[in-house]
Amino acid sequence: MKATTEYGCVDSTTETVHIGPEMIVYIPNTFTPDKLGPEKNNRFWVEAINYSEFEMYIFNRWGENVYYSKDRLPGWDGNFKDEPCQVDVYVYQVNIRDMDGKWFYYNGTVHLLR
Repeated sequence: MKATTEYGCVDSTTETVHIGPEMIVYIPNTFTPDKLGPEKNNRFWVEAINYSEFEMYIFNRWGENVYYSKDRLPGWDGNFKDEPCQVDVYVYQVNIRDMDGKWFYYNGTVHLLR
């Protein structure tokens, strides 16, 4: 940027602007682990690109942690302690660190349908 005063004094400055790949996150709100629909709907998983770390927690309506992973894949299969979870609404917390080291926190609900 260059500036000139009314007396003809000139000054300039520069600043580097980093434009990198943005982190993109998609979190669905429903999945059907019954193997009857499309295969990609059999698990609850987060679609994300340009991230460095990932955590996902799933809680039932009583606050019990029914799933935890630091790996985005394979996602939650709708089971807890090797038993199918009931059709219900579950709460998720997803924590994702972007490539610059900043954490982003996503909270919401997911519907488990069978």
